[in-house]
Amino acid sequence: MSEEIKNEIVDKLKKEIQPKDYSNELNSLSEKLDSLHEASHKHEHAENTHNDSMKHEHAVHSWDKTCSDCGENNPDYSDEQYQCVDCDEPMGTKDEATKAKACPHCSSDEGAYNEEEGYTF
Repeated sequence: MSEEIKNEIVDKLKKEIQPKDYSNELNSLSEKLDSLHEASHKHEHAENTHNDSMKHEHAVHSWDKTCSDCGENNPDYSDEQYQCVDCDEPMGTKDEATKAKACPHCSSDEGAYNEEEGYTF
């Protein structure tokens, strides 16, 4: 090829292959991200407001004296718990202790007792 034709082709290609201006597209994406970010903050604020008005659900078993999440007293706890024969930790109500295959604290399967009722199983 002659040098003249090469230069002509190169000039044509340079004119045709101009770098694309992405600034409008970037601005549009940036605006979309900003609106999503704002919507996310509004949603989080709404959730926090909603959760504050809801009553906390305690993470407790009947034998737990307090909630492990918030430290408040367990409203379902009773001093009439059955205690493990081995470790003397509470195992729950009579029904729960009877159904338990093992102590939730020490894994003993020796049974439970309640001094008030004078019952051991």
